[in-house]
Amino acid sequence: MADFDVARVGDLSAALTTRASRLADAAAQRDWASVTALDAELNAIVRRCAADGEPTRDVHAALQAVARVYERAAATIGDAHGELATWLVGLAENRRAWIAYATIAEVGQ
Repeated sequence: MADFDVARVGDLSAALTTRASRLADAAAQRDWASVTALDAELNAIVRRCAADGEPTRDVHAALQAVARVYERAAATIGDAHGELATWLVGLAENRRAWIAYATIAEVGQ
């Protein structure tokens, strides 16, 4: 994905659809590196679509599909954020418990 060249993209609607599908899969698998790379590629393709002027029906439909994928990906990312926040709170609580235990152990010696 690092060697992506938007100028070499032929069929914009197919490129949008393919990458949107990959983005949905990457988000579902929580493959954040792929999500980031695919987001950059989609962004470049969308900028090219905008530069080309009024989109064809196929490109317009593909852009709408991309928007729906982004909505679902954002929800997945939000869920992952919430899970990470819960996990971090748990780590902080465990850390405080270990500090308290260590303090009690030191006082007891």
